[in-house]
Amino acid sequence: MNKNLSLSSVTYLNKEESKYLMPRRSVDPSSEIAKALVTLGRASFGDLLKETKLAEPTIARHLETLGVQKLILAERSQKDRRKVLYALNPGELGVITVNEVLESIKKELEAINEELDLEEEKAIRNILVNHIRKQVLDEYLKKEKYKREDALSFILDKLSSLVSVRRGLSLVESNVGSLDGKKQAAMLKEFAKIFKKINPKIKLNADRMAKQMANLIEVVDEIPITFAEKWMGTKYFEESSFASFAGPTLLGFMISPHVAKLLEKMNSEK
Repeated sequence: MNKNLSLSSVTYLNKEESKYLMPRRSVDPSSEIAKALVTLGRASFGDLLKETKLAEPTIARHLETLGVQKLILAERSQKDRRKVLYALNPGELGVITVNEVLESIKKELEAINEELDLEEEKAIRNILVNHIRKQVLDEYLKKEKYKREDALSFILDKLSSLVSVRRGLSLVESNVGSLDGKKQAAMLKEFAKIFKKINPKIKLNADRMAKQMANLIEVVDEIPITFAEKWMGTKYFEESSFASFAGPTLLGFMISPHVAKLLEKMNSEK
């Protein structure tokens, strides 16, 4: 240290200059805590402090908020009753509640004079918790930059993709009869190849896309066709990326003569 350095000789940086010297972390504390709990499973306050690198008051404040929203659960450690362990609520969506998503869905439907009936709500709630929740934890929270409000769009986009596949399969089955898992997978693989040819500017791996879409088949049957038809009429769906690109192509492919030929070929191979 320079002993001759005095306060009068120190050059202070203004706000504009200092932002280049010490850039601030632009993070959403609630999402950082949720991300840490995905990694750790159950964690103490100290564990979260180490994992998130957030300040103690910030963690304390957001843990309280997340607790009130029922997004996280807290319990005493069995080994050390003085320690509280936190975990994500398995019945919610990590950074946003199921009810918040359902309210957004209802508002979109109300805008086109439609409503979510009790059976549809029950089905969508199950899909949110049992399927889309995993995608929130595995995909959304792995993003380097995210904000809590972005989670709603992420979830509604996932729902829109499921609705598109549900509607497409419904159209096929109305023309050619019921489809087993093997036939559905074959169609989706063929669709992925065609989609790539039709949209060469969109970077994607056809096999990967087919695999992802095949995974959707496991849950799309749970979506009431009545809800699918309603949701496809909402402004949100019409403006979604999936509807703008894959949606029309998927529907067009599934009602084309190509489908009948593909199924005829599969039946002849039995």
